[in-house]
Amino acid sequence: MKEYFEDFRKIQKNEINKTNDKQMINKIQILKLARKYFKTFSNKDIGGLEKMFTKDIKLLAFDGEAIGIENVLNVNKQIFNSVNEIEVKPLNVFVDEKKKVAVGDLIINTNGSFALKVVDILIFTDKGKIKTIKAYKG
Repeated sequence: MKEYFEDFRKIQKNEINKTNDKQMINKIQILKLARKYFKTFSNKDIGGLEKMFTKDIKLLAFDGEAIGIENVLNVNKQIFNSVNEIEVKPLNVFVDEKKKVAVGDLIINTNGSFALKVVDILIFTDKGKIKTIKAYKG
């Protein structure tokens, strides 16, 4: 697990050389996609999120669920409309390369103050689109 933390920190600092072995590239791509998702969410970028999701995405959250891209985007819009600012801060991100899963231990701040701790599980397709998001209060 320690190697996943180190890889994520290296990605944050852009220190990873893309010429590493194939396994490293796949793991790094998943970490980059997870990082991009958290940033896109923090930017309240509905169009950016839409590009990252499959058409049949599933959102299974602690306060409900949504199935299909339009429904998931509507849930995101409701969240974004309820706050002036939102910031997703990944504390740690774990990756299971074989299953194309990233697990983010997150702090979500809204309107400049602490809101809650969340664990997001992001499941990706082989093409790098998010097909499932599971969000748990942590």
